[in-house]
Amino acid sequence: MKIPHEFVSKIHSQILSNLNMYFSEFLPVRESLDGLWPLTLTEECIIEFEVNASEISRKYFVVIEGLKLNPLNSDHMAMFLYLLSRKIITRLGDFKIADSISYLNKIMHGIDVWHTVELPKNFIFVHPIGTVLGKASYSDFIAVYQGVTVGSSTSKFPTFDGPVVLYSNVSILGDCYIGRNTVIGANTMLIDKKIPPDSNVWNSKELVIKQHFEDIKQNFMRGD
Repeated sequence: MKIPHEFVSKIHSQILSNLNMYFSEFLPVRESLDGLWPLTLTEECIIEFEVNASEISRKYFVVIEGLKLNPLNSDHMAMFLYLLSRKIITRLGDFKIADSISYLNKIMHGIDVWHTVELPKNFIFVHPIGTVLGKASYSDFIAVYQGVTVGSSTSKFPTFDGPVVLYSNVSILGDCYIGRNTVIGANTMLIDKKIPPDSNVWNSKELVIKQHFEDIKQNFMRGD
């Protein structure tokens, strides 16, 4: 996949400008912010976003001038900044730059997903303000809305065994096992729970788990 050089340069320059605005006193090579990471890494992250988004036909993931990445869509840029922070820590091993990009993502988009968190290849953020994604074991596909919390309890983190959709204000904490092809409904809290595959889960007066027979990943990608 070939990304137009002008588009890569604009994304690259915009992120560098934002980093300079917030963190110039603490970043290395302060006199030459353009040298913080190669332009090719920015391009690789755009390609990763496009590969992920190629399966998504939801509104706001339309092709504009040959690309789905819209730098004026905050959900897209939250996803992109996560990809860039991961690329910098895995390829360059530079914690200062990776930290600053993760921090920038929190400032701009209200999501806390650090570069040490390994999300699956296919993931979607949907207006993820107030979402915190910790070091769980993620698998295959995850979609998260606003106010989602994935974190530890007594030093144990959740395991997601396949595609999952987490709607607004869901909390998945501790030694949870979430089976593949599962939807967790809004305002549900799970602590040290085991959820079987192919489940719809929500909190009423008590926890409700019902089996379903849908392909949640494909349905979500299409916006069904």
